[in-house]
Amino acid sequence: MFARNGCWALLVGVLGALGWVAWQDAQPVAPAPLFRTWAPLAAEPHRIALVPVGPLPRPVVEQVAMRLSRATGASVRVLPAVAVPPEAVDASRGQAHAALLLNALYFRKRPEVEVLLGLTAADLYADGWQYLYGYSQPDGGVAIASVARPWGEMRAFAPWRASAAVAHKVLVHELGHLLGLHHCRHARCAMNTVDHAAELATLAPRYCPRCALQAQREVRSRERDPLARADGLYRRGAFVQAWAHYAVLALQEPFAASRINRLGVASAALGAGAVAEKAYRYAIVLDDAYPLPYYNLGLLLAARANAAAGAPGAERERQESIAALRAGFERDPERLEALGLMAVVFYEVFADEVQAARYMRRYVEAGGRHPAILFRYDRLMHPPLVSFSDHEVPIIWGHADSSLRGAIVEFKARLFWLLELRSLVAALGP
Repeated sequence: MFARNGCWALLVGVLGALGWVAWQDAQPVAPAPLFRTWAPLAAEPHRIALVPVGPLPRPVVEQVAMRLSRATGASVRVLPAVAVPPEAVDASRGQAHAALLLNALYFRKRPEVEVLLGLTAADLYADGWQYLYGYSQPDGGVAIASVARPWGEMRAFAPWRASAAVAHKVLVHELGHLLGLHHCRHARCAMNTVDHAAELATLAPRYCPRCALQAQREVRSRERDPLARADGLYRRGAFVQAWAHYAVLALQEPFAASRINRLGVASAALGAGAVAEKAYRYAIVLDDAYPLPYYNLGLLLAARANAAAGAPGAERERQESIAALRAGFERDPERLEALGLMAVVFYEVFADEVQAARYMRRYVEAGGRHPAILFRYDRLMHPPLVSFSDHEVPIIWGHADSSLRGAIVEFKARLFWLLELRSLVAALGP
């Protein structure tokens, strides 16, 4: 999804050079440039931008920008500081939600900027994590690092220059996630995980050879996705802006079923059900093997039938919605995901426990092990002695194991991305 030109093309050389540079575990971190590039940089525009989020000492920001520029070989532009969004602050915790901060940064990201990095003194947390040094959203090309805990843990013996060094390592780590890297077990690789600022000091602000080569392959294989910006806006709830982007993209390629389907999804999110239905049906005509418009059409008709329950024609529309969903299921190459999807749809949308149990059983027999589906399947096979009302569910959720919460959130996101329909995700719970 990243372009081959500009900053990411430079990072190919940057990361590739590391493959033939010997990794020295015992050597201290050198202040010299970490990587060398294969192309001149003078004519390159600012593809990496750094923005302070909330008040920060100017020397810290300038030091982090300088270190990032040395590490990547690209020019890092420092943007004017922005305030911490009030909706991202949890006053009871004294922390800021990292995902909400990144959403705010995403909306400020200009098209010419490949990567937007935030730096903040606010203490960060996220769902399933009590605190974070950094956080990233690879789909949006945004990441953020916090110096709150390094300052708190190292203030007695670390001046602002040391804090900048720690923030630099965190941003190199998050930049790795934007490049498609996962966590690494190498003792000094920047992609290793840490729990305390003292552990951060042992890491080098660079990747081990394996991570460097993996990132190089990932960058080489990526191309700019023209739908990425519109998808990012939609996933962050900016439906009007997303619809406008999808409309332009559909005009550019009016016979691309995926673009027409997305235009329907954005129309449905804005409440234009009739426009959405026409878009889905047109996408099916364009590509009758593409499963998503069938799914989306089926769910749209199901919502309409549920809203008009008991009225003339409601049952016919319900049957038509089931037929569309099954047509999508038959065409979906991801069989395991399709089984789980149909199980949840029949359970949540149609309240048909018999059909839901059949799909759940096939899902389990096929090797499906997602906690959200297994939990519902267990409830169907072994009804609980005590049931909970809707207002009690959030209380139970709040006391659930963090790993289970994270798995369910991941599952909800997967369904959202597969169907691109918010109503089904909302039906899955808090």
